Amino acid sequence: MSRSKFTFDPIFYFDLETTGINKDRCGIWQLAYIIEEKGEILKKRNLFTKPMYPLFCGNCKEMFRWDTHPYGEWVNKSCPECGNGVLVDNIEPKAREIINHLTFRDIVNGPDVVTPPEAYNTLVADIKELTYEKWGKKYQQKLYPAGYNIDSFDCDFLMKWFKDVNPEYKLVIGGGKVLDIEFFEYFYRNTVIDVKHVFINTYRRLVKKGDLPLIENVKLETVSKFLEEYIKKPLVKQAAGCSTHYHDALYDVEITREVLLLCDEIERTGRLPGEAEDRYPA
Repeated sequence: MSRSKFTFDPIFYFDLETTGINKDRCGIWQLAYIIEEKGEILKKRNLFTKPMYPLFCGNCKEMFRWDTHPYGEWVNKSCPECGNGVLVDNIEPKAREIINHLTFRDIVNGPDVVTPPEAYNTLVADIKELTYEKWGKKYQQKLYPAGYNIDSFDCDFLMKWFKDVNPEYKLVIGGGKVLDIEFFEYFYRNTVIDVKHVFINTYRRLVKKGDLPLIENVKLETVSKFLEEYIKKPLVKQAAGCSTHYHDALYDVEITREVLLLCDEIERTGRLPGEAEDRYPA
């Protein structure tokens, strides 16, 4: 599916699964991303990583890092800070409902789970391979972050994660200024492709000029099923061994990419794919 938008700039589609919505208390346990340039997928990765703070004390609310207080050794043990509480899973109830096909122990100590530094090194290596090594560090091309509802959630979480994993990061930039947030070295923060807003704009245009029904909500699962009903096929083909759970980061990021491609085709052609004529002229 060819595209007219975002063609010349590399895009970093990504999705996170976290232990809650508070970036200061909760952690990333799954990071999936697709790096694309001019419509070509250059890299696809699905990382499972230990949350930065998997444990907290139910009494004093102190949080404990994955490396100083390993989950398997400290869960249900007395709090070393206050002595009166017990260390328990640091996960919000709603997040626990979302991962109901997994246990918290699975996402902390599962067989495919790597440490935060290992996940960080993989991500940074992938970025540098496709930026520094391709264009040279002097002319490094940053990536445009893209995802579903990322502007108000995922970008901030990823930014905080970079800071937690690599707190000593410093980069001297033009004019002697020091950059201390690593996220900004690799990504444009002021130009985020939030596919949720792209879909809302496209949907409003179609509703105004056609007879599409009202959509119940704009959650990714609802949007993808809504679009699949009209194009009469799945947005993403199921690969062998691939999860089709919504709230699986890799599945969500693949769906998100297809929603963006479909919205762009509608904007370019003025019609839903498969329609014989321009039913929604500009």
